[in-house]
Amino acid sequence: MIAGLIVAVLSLIPLAFSVPYIWVATVAGVSVGLGLIGYADWAAARWDPNAGNSEPRKARGRKRAVWGEQLDRLLATDLGAGPAPTARAVSGQATGAEPGAAPDTAT
Repeated sequence: MIAGLIVAVLSLIPLAFSVPYIWVATVAGVSVGLGLIGYADWAAARWDPNAGNSEPRKARGRKRAVWGEQLDRLLATDLGAGPAPTARAVSGQATGAEPGAAPDTAT
């Protein structure tokens, strides 16, 4: 689609010159550019990412998925992001308490 747009726009350049019948080249170039844009839209409309057997796609997704303790380890190494909030336990705080809040010491 981008190539068609570039061809169509560049086809307008010959109009800046005073050459007889240069408009024919411009019309031809713009037609080719619009044809490329139309073909790109048509090809994109025909493409179905879910066509065919879905099992290979599912297997690839399961292989790349990260869950549980492996996810917590990954998040802990990501610039100090720490484990998932549901698994966070800070000494002196109740589970589910707001991180950074002062522990409840009122008696």
